[in-house]
Amino acid sequence: MTLLLILVGVAFAALVAGWRAVRGRIAHSDPEQLILQIRHVDLQAFRNLFDRQDEEYLRQHINAADFRTWQKMRIRAALEYVTWASENAALLIAIGEMAKSSSDMTVAAHGKQLANVALSLRLNCILARVKLYVTLVFPFPGFAIEPVFHRYARVHDTFISLRFAQHPDSVSKAYGVL
Repeated sequence: MTLLLILVGVAFAALVAGWRAVRGRIAHSDPEQLILQIRHVDLQAFRNLFDRQDEEYLRQHINAADFRTWQKMRIRAALEYVTWASENAALLIAIGEMAKSSSDMTVAAHGKQLANVALSLRLNCILARVKLYVTLVFPFPGFAIEPVFHRYARVHDTFISLRFAQHPDSVSKAYGVL
């Protein structure tokens, strides 16, 4: 019986820890202040880290030790990008949650959509980080974290839609945020 209670307690603690990791720990404040905390993620540079043709070219033209060093540097850079995307997703979840409570139904709908898409991005980032750490220890060619690229682009578009619904006159400022 004691073992069962311990297992239930550990399972509950793991569930809470997982929930906090996914949702993030953003103090709900002014959405404009949260937007200022968003880091710009250069998706093209991020995507270039995983160019298979580039990887194949280097594999053929440099020795194995240099290639492995290059691959580790690339994975570390990718981890940084994924971390930024994950932190941005946590901020966008909070922004979406705040927008969901708007009296304007359009803003509320866009807020709900942003929170959902950002949550999906956050989950993809957690999985991508696990893949990247495993690849750092056990290298294998052609690992892919494509869902992060696609989700981030979708989060960007959803964020722009929300900003347009909230402030139609200043949507151009939102394009450079993410």
